[in-house]
Amino acid sequence: MDWECWKQWYFKIVSDFKYDPNNDLKSASLLNTLLQNKAEKFNFKALNELIQDEIVFVYGCGPSLPYHLKLLKNSKLFFRNFIHFAADGATSALLECNLVPQVIITDLDGSLPDIIDANRRGAIVIIHAHGDNIAVISKTFSSFSKKVLGTTQNKPLTFVKNYGGFTDGDRCVYLAEAMGASCVVLFGFDLGSVVGKYSKPYLKQNTIANKVKMKKLKWAQRLISELSIKSNMKIIKVDGKGKSFGNVKTYSFEDLQKFLLKK
Repeated sequence: MDWECWKQWYFKIVSDFKYDPNNDLKSASLLNTLLQNKAEKFNFKALNELIQDEIVFVYGCGPSLPYHLKLLKNSKLFFRNFIHFAADGATSALLECNLVPQVIITDLDGSLPDIIDANRRGAIVIIHAHGDNIAVISKTFSSFSKKVLGTTQNKPLTFVKNYGGFTDGDRCVYLAEAMGASCVVLFGFDLGSVVGKYSKPYLKQNTIANKVKMKKLKWAQRLISELSIKSNMKIIKVDGKGKSFGNVKTYSFEDLQKFLLKK
């Protein structure tokens, strides 16, 4: 999704949340400078080569994530046969299962030690710049290896791109689509009233979502729905509870396994 298409969504979102677009620009500009000055650079072309025509597993931070990971660990599916995207705090859940995602999409409010550890172990970290994380970008950027990229929800810059999406979870889906994935499978995408314990490092258990979080989850669902209608990429939501949306397919884990084993 290019900027001309995305900005219509962007200005609806910032209006809904009363965000200041100028703060998003400041954050993106800082991240762009840090990436520009990095001695060893990674790039989105290399990411495209990794993802093109592949099946991508995207892990959200919903309360079903631990259960989904348990099903995967006990299944006939081989982790190495797929590309794995962790939405921010979901990184911690994967590491607890001794799994390192290839890609982490983060605005840096998940467990930073886990995200930095995964990066050192080979994960590509895609830092998202927005108005509320200027300080943490400045403080932590030097901790990441060369495998780091940048995104923004505002106008893209030289080293900071915009492929669409708003929350870490739906940005994973938009990025996978932009990089040419053939199919995306969503794990831990409950999109309901309960926030999973991996959403924030200070949470010890699943908790009821506040009004702002509920609004963010509704936007995530709306944006994934929009993409599912416009894109040729197949989007599957595992153990989908509640109403279906857009052209997103809801599969039981058993049906997902049958589908993937035929590939």
